[in-house]
Amino acid sequence: MSADFYLYRLELTVNGQPVEVVVAARSHEQAFAIAEVEVEKSCLQLPQIEEMAIVEKKRIGRGSGFVVTGRL
Repeated sequence: MSADFYLYRLELTVNGQPVEVVVAARSHEQAFAIAEVEVEKSCLQLPQIEEMAIVEKKRIGRGSGFVVTGRL
């Protein structure tokens, strides 16, 4: 198993609303699981996650990052 971590930027549809989540994980499967947990922790009621998609993936290292805003 690889010890490398990656930054994943995911787009989710939660209760009909678009949500962006950035997580550090070793695999796609772990990224989806972490994103789901983080969304659940941020809601008062159990959210309905309708869709999840990985938008970007980068190896964590010096200079890694994402622009999260939709407009510049």
